[in-house]
Amino acid sequence: MTDEHSLTETISFELPTLAAAQDLAVQLGPRWRCHAFEEGLMAIVGVLLPPSSDDDLAVVLREVEAWLDQRSLGDIGFWLDGRLYLLRVPSRQLAVRY
Repeated sequence: MTDEHSLTETISFELPTLAAAQDLAVQLGPRWRCHAFEEGLMAIVGVLLPPSSDDDLAVVLREVEAWLDQRSLGDIGFWLDGRLYLLRVPSRQLAVRY
């Protein structure tokens, strides 16, 4: 019998290259258990979220958004609870000269 409180939530991010996936795993590694790997033509970063931290999902999504923005990558897909979602890059503010 499995204790539901001992389960760990996994979120998987789809990235365009293994190098990008490895870079994201290095970024997230100090805070969450994660790993980068290739699956077919897709590079994936799997992140383990402990169930005891309800706000970790929001925090990891914000950190990945910031990471995407810093690297000028486009939107990426991520899998959670067997469903595919799209993580959009924060809108970039353009400097306007008056």
